[in-house]
Amino acid sequence: MRVSLAGKYTFTFQTADGTAYLYGFSETLVADTWTKVTQAIPGNANLQFDNDANVGLYVHARVWLGSDFTSASSENAWAAYNSANISTSGIANFAGTSNATFDMTGVQLELGEQATPFEHEDAGTTLLKCQRYYHKNGSASFHRYAYQYVSTHRMVDIRHPVDMRASPTATVTFSSGSFSAFGLDNKQYKAYVSAATTDGNSYYITAYEFDAEL
Repeated sequence: MRVSLAGKYTFTFQTADGTAYLYGFSETLVADTWTKVTQAIPGNANLQFDNDANVGLYVHARVWLGSDFTSASSENAWAAYNSANISTSGIANFAGTSNATFDMTGVQLELGEQATPFEHEDAGTTLLKCQRYYHKNGSASFHRYAYQYVSTHRMVDIRHPVDMRASPTATVTFSSGSFSAFGLDNKQYKAYVSAATTDGNSYYITAYEFDAEL
């Protein structure tokens, strides 16, 4: 991270489930200098994280806080959340400095005994991770044609680019309304239509969307 105003900045982790707990630490930054900040955060038996799609943990870079929020007597420990104790005193007067800037890049949160080097992941790997949860066709001219698999039926299928998190919800648009879906799981989607070989290329998928979000 990099700041135009030298001084102490506070960073906090705040749980959202059960009784809210807060962990805060501060870092003294030099003006106009990129600084790598690494912090090991211990566990705590009082923390609760529900297995659902709601917020479980807030991660905040506290660029500035007023005096109502800087009464904490210590840092680097979990404590029940109290807005007055978000930070200790003495943080940089960022809000009172005209045109002050705060830049951050390369944030990595990981579970383990110690921090590891930052993972510079290529865009293709990141895309596949995203497609575990959602993917759709990206072209208005997309056609996935059905093929003849018995004399009276044509079949069309779409394999997900990566195994999805779970069997997704499917939204599929066909050239013909007579298609029937008969296979959907975290690996692929299948549908068929009653059509003989002489029907040519009249049957195809024009659009699809698969959603396996949490």
